[in-house]
Amino acid sequence: VRFLFGEPLEGRPDDGPSGDTRQTSEMFGTICKLMEEMKAKNMELDMFLYEDMGRALVAGRQAGLLINVCTALEKRGITPSIEFYNLLLSALPKKGYMQRAATLYERLIARNMANFSTHMIRIEQLMSNGRLEDGIALYKQVHEKIAPTRVSFNILINGYLKNNRLHDALKTLTDFKNAGR
Repeated sequence: VRFLFGEPLEGRPDDGPSGDTRQTSEMFGTICKLMEEMKAKNMELDMFLYEDMGRALVAGRQAGLLINVCTALEKRGITPSIEFYNLLLSALPKKGYMQRAATLYERLIARNMANFSTHMIRIEQLMSNGRLEDGIALYKQVHEKIAPTRVSFNILINGYLKNNRLHDALKTLTDFKNAGR
């Protein structure tokens, strides 16, 4: 992270190795050279590179570093893509940052950036963290505008199961089958 932005960024003790830890490999060296050339030419990295980095940080359970990357991008006037924000949204509760996830979700709604995946991530978070009724309410609100999909039915069924509501899960599965999906 420090290499990308040339500044120290806040570390979080639950994120494992710091952003300064460099692993040497042929690929890492190639990426460093490319980034140095781009910086020398005042070129900005494409968002897909930040998205790939975000996926790697999510896989490594390093939500704090992902927050730092997002903050650094925004400080530079770069608006991360909705894919990047969705990665961040999905990572935050896994590290105990439920309030940050709620704030980010509301911010994406206010900016009119949220997409179907954003809503499904938030619904799953609510249902998985003891807020089943809030998740159901959001599910209904989203599906007033967007037709339910296999993904959304699956999220709802899993939410019911995680909250020991087998009858509701079975009813939702029956509704899903009857809808011809």
